[in-house]
Amino acid sequence: MNRLVRGSIMFVAAAGAWACKTNLGENADVTDHLVATPSVVLVSNTDSQSVDVEALNPEGQQLPGDFVASNVGAGIVVRQDTAFLPVPGGHSPVRARFVVRGIDSTTFVSTSFTVTANGKRVVVGVAVFPVVLTAVTLSNAAPAIGDTVQLTAAAGIRFTSATTITTPADTSRRLANVGISADSTILFILPGPDIANRALQLGNVQVTYNPGQNFTVPTDASITTGPLPAPLPNVTASSNAPAVGDTVVLTAPPIFGFTANSRVTLVGAGNAFVDVSADHATLRFVIGPNSTGVATVSNVALGGVAALGTVNLTTAAPVTTPPPPPLAATYSNATPIAGEQVVMTAPAAYRFLPTATATVGGVLTFKDSVSADSTKLYFVPRPGTTGNPSVGNVVLSFLTSVPLTVSATTPLTVAPSPFPGTSTLAAAPIIPFPASGNAITVWDGGTFAGTALGFPTRWYKIVVPVDAVVDLDVTWNNTDDLGLYVFDAAVCSATACGGAAIVDAADNLGGGASGHPEHQGGVTLPAGTYYLGMLTFNAAAGPGVFNFTITTQ
Repeated sequence: MNRLVRGSIMFVAAAGAWACKTNLGENADVTDHLVATPSVVLVSNTDSQSVDVEALNPEGQQLPGDFVASNVGAGIVVRQDTAFLPVPGGHSPVRARFVVRGIDSTTFVSTSFTVTANGKRVVVGVAVFPVVLTAVTLSNAAPAIGDTVQLTAAAGIRFTSATTITTPADTSRRLANVGISADSTILFILPGPDIANRALQLGNVQVTYNPGQNFTVPTDASITTGPLPAPLPNVTASSNAPAVGDTVVLTAPPIFGFTANSRVTLVGAGNAFVDVSADHATLRFVIGPNSTGVATVSNVALGGVAALGTVNLTTAAPVTTPPPPPLAATYSNATPIAGEQVVMTAPAAYRFLPTATATVGGVLTFKDSVSADSTKLYFVPRPGTTGNPSVGNVVLSFLTSVPLTVSATTPLTVAPSPFPGTSTLAAAPIIPFPASGNAITVWDGGTFAGTALGFPTRWYKIVVPVDAVVDLDVTWNNTDDLGLYVFDAAVCSATACGGAAIVDAADNLGGGASGHPEHQGGVTLPAGTYYLGMLTFNAAAGPGVFNFTITTQ
């Protein structure tokens, strides 16, 4: 049965009222405890919140009471809402409402107050949190470009290294958190350029009573900045005429700094980045040869803070370096025969990259490999070429990140092809046929002056003394598309071999880097005479150097 408060309904029969009270027990009019809803009040610094308190007997039924707030903590104001649930005749209400707010918009506290009634009490927790920061002060609301500004907020606010500063009215403008005071009450801001009296918003700010929670809040502070200087200032170099391999130090102009992504570009030369100083004021790099113009540095920013936007700055004067030192390489043989592998050994100042190449007489050689210590380059030059090898992807031993192309100081002279007459069937050179279980490799190069199947061809001839089964392998030194075709001489005419004469071919792949080596295994050759046609499906010049191998099974 629900207990009825005074002034609501009058019972006519007193006996009935007595009977009801008896059913509820002797403690029906005794307050057991007070309940506050909510038990903890979260109130913003610009608003107020209400909390309702009621007195309950042991059975959870409401009782009237004179509710009074006391022990109000510092930083908050509590008042009772007397217009809430008024009771006619001035009787005590069964529920009271209290309105809670901070004492002002700059006070942030975690505290409490107490409500008492009928000899009982309940403590209500209160936390005042920020939704806007007022009375924010800036050390300079219109700083010069590059100046650092101090931002101070209310006493209960704390900043962290993760605190952000934005201008919501113009998101293209940028500001950077460049530090906080030891007590976390001052935020040091580096504003970017071209901010036109924009209000600031702070992210990841905290209150002292709950440092684990972050808030994003607008402020009542605004800031204005001017543009970047025009023209942009120059960086300065420790030397404008350094030696090759020197470490050059660049110094940023005032208000600017280098970032972690700052890199140097030189006219005609490469360089190797070393580091940027901790204060962003200097950048070091190792300079390569052949520099002829100003140095350009990318990703330079105000104070070295990339988040504020970056620019490229240059030196005022050229930074020049001499050519690289001579590539005084030595050869295993400076006058090799056709197909002979040459070993080029680099002088102490140089090293070969794994991708190193050699060109002799304007023709790319057939590169075999580079030694593990990067001091030797193995290659086969094209027959009949001569000249000082031009070596690509060679590096100075102290600047291995800057590939160079350098000509060796000593020439190579390669014997002509031992296979003249490759332009016609009649003059095709005879290749010795290997005995069973043996192989022969033919190195050659030159113009593909013959024709087979409508494509430029170099012709060779073999005589098979007894029936044989062979494997054919072909490789070359560029991305052309080659194929080795076997023609039955008995089916060819005196001057040409057509498709009907084809016995087999090592020509399964196309051109490009993956187009070789070509391979064809298990080619059956009855005793007889055969022409081998090396066809190129590109230009008649073909690759500089190629080889083919015949292996008998």
